[in-house]
Amino acid sequence: EGDRGGLWPRGLLPLYAPTRNTLPALTAMAEMSEDIKDLGKSVAYNVLDELHKDGSLSKAEMDLYKSKYAKLHEFVLQTYDNEKNFLARAKQLNHRLTSEKIRLEKTLAESQEDQAAISQLNDQVQEIQNEYEVVQDRDMMLQIQ
Repeated sequence: EGDRGGLWPRGLLPLYAPTRNTLPALTAMAEMSEDIKDLGKSVAYNVLDELHKDGSLSKAEMDLYKSKYAKLHEFVLQTYDNEKNFLARAKQLNHRLTSEKIRLEKTLAESQEDQAAISQLNDQVQEIQNEYEVVQDRDMMLQIQ
């Protein structure tokens, strides 16, 4: 017989007690079958009907427990939908982050190449200036002589 003071009759709660370990299994089940969304086919409803038929539960108690189960069931379905949406959004953001990282790495590599080219050009400018000064000094020497 059920525990009349508690939320659920004894023996009913273990039929549906999701934990962190069972929630992925429940979500996988929800993906596999649309029957899970139909409360009339649920094991919990069938057990409540059986408990009512054998006199363990009154009609009012059965209706109360079915109502509580329906709310819990709806909450689980909403949680599943939210989880599915969050996972899709996380996957989208992860792809975006990966592409931004790749773009950043390319930009950084280009920047390093540009810095190397600038440094090389500065070295060439310095060499040309040195050569120009040497040529100017020779010109002056030639003019003096």
